[in-house]
Amino acid sequence: MHLSNVLSNAVEYIEKHINRKMTIEDMAKELFISPAHLQRLFKMATGQSLMGYVRGRKLAQSLERLHDKDIRIIDLSQEFGFKHEQSYIHAFYEEYGCTPGKARKNKVSLPIREKLSFINVSEVGTLHGPELVIAPRQYIVGKSYFFENFTFERDALTPNQMALQFVRDSVPKIVNISKPPVYIGFGINHSEHDLEYMPGVAVENLEQIPDGLTGKTILSCLCARFIYVGEHSFEDINMIAAGTMYEEMHKFWSKQTRYTRADNTFYERVNPILIDGKYCRMERYLPIIDHTSEK
Repeated sequence: MHLSNVLSNAVEYIEKHINRKMTIEDMAKELFISPAHLQRLFKMATGQSLMGYVRGRKLAQSLERLHDKDIRIIDLSQEFGFKHEQSYIHAFYEEYGCTPGKARKNKVSLPIREKLSFINVSEVGTLHGPELVIAPRQYIVGKSYFFENFTFERDALTPNQMALQFVRDSVPKIVNISKPPVYIGFGINHSEHDLEYMPGVAVENLEQIPDGLTGKTILSCLCARFIYVGEHSFEDINMIAAGTMYEEMHKFWSKQTRYTRADNTFYERVNPILIDGKYCRMERYLPIIDHTSEK
């Protein structure tokens, strides 16, 4: 079964059983997958634990009922499959930073953990996002390449080849690499078909840059983050996944007017700690602007 189908079926199972007590074992049995495999895949694809997501969805669904003062907290906890009232209260506090009683009394605004969705990417990959995150300041050292008249159909493998060459030939020369040694690919879309791409590696500072390489600072900013997971080696990640991300990005912009691209840059992260023998994972970050914060 395709990765996105496994994950989508897991999400639908959760929604269907939102009012019951759920176990990873029951869910995995329904999906014909081992519990350990399901947990690892979900964490890889979303960055959050499976049961953490389950609790978040249960709490999100309970919020509408919470403001009905005729419903007791103990009844609400039982309605959404929590074993004890205190279990619900504790989970609520962990998610929102206040008790359900305080949220009901003060009618505070609480963020809702939304239902996840996944998109097929080729035969072996899946895409999740976008999620809105504050990306930290980062320093990278790398080597820039310029691709004129770049197209995904013809040139999808080229940046990947440049990245592998950089890792093989240039990374051994860099002495202040961050731990773990995270790969960062920084890109600039100069026009619709002209792409500048800089394969690089995260470093502690820009004080020691080897000859022939370039140092760059990526400032902390609000980003739309996409997560790609593939059932293959990280060496086989290519711009086909990036093309799908761009399609989903444009769909995201067309559905709302609050966020727009901050500039024409993007960057990708591949953390070796998040790669196991079966799956690879790449995150793509697109700097965005929240127009409501300007008012």
